[in-house]
Amino acid sequence: MSFLDELFSLSGRHAVVTGAASGLGRQCAVTLAKAGAAVTLIDIDKTGLTEIAKIIQGAGEATRELVIDVTQHDQSFTELRRRSLNLVRSTSWSIQPGSRSGKPCSM
Repeated sequence: MSFLDELFSLSGRHAVVTGAASGLGRQCAVTLAKAGAAVTLIDIDKTGLTEIAKIIQGAGEATRELVIDVTQHDQSFTELRRRSLNLVRSTSWSIQPGSRSGKPCSM
């Protein structure tokens, strides 16, 4: 492994990307997976999620797809808990492309 690969490796880490079915979210998901992270893909577009998951899995990386509308905050967190998505703060990143709130994601 090269110095840069080791420096920027996300191997053993877990990233959560909202808006992952298209645009910036899609590119973030691909980039994080290429860096070695397991990626949870979240979006309301099931077809788009399936497409990007196939691309990432085709490169040999782990993904999980969740069809959730993150604009419905209470419903979103209830759905995440229901699906037993256990996130460990020290090994998880949350990417929210296009977020208008300017607030960090609370878990």
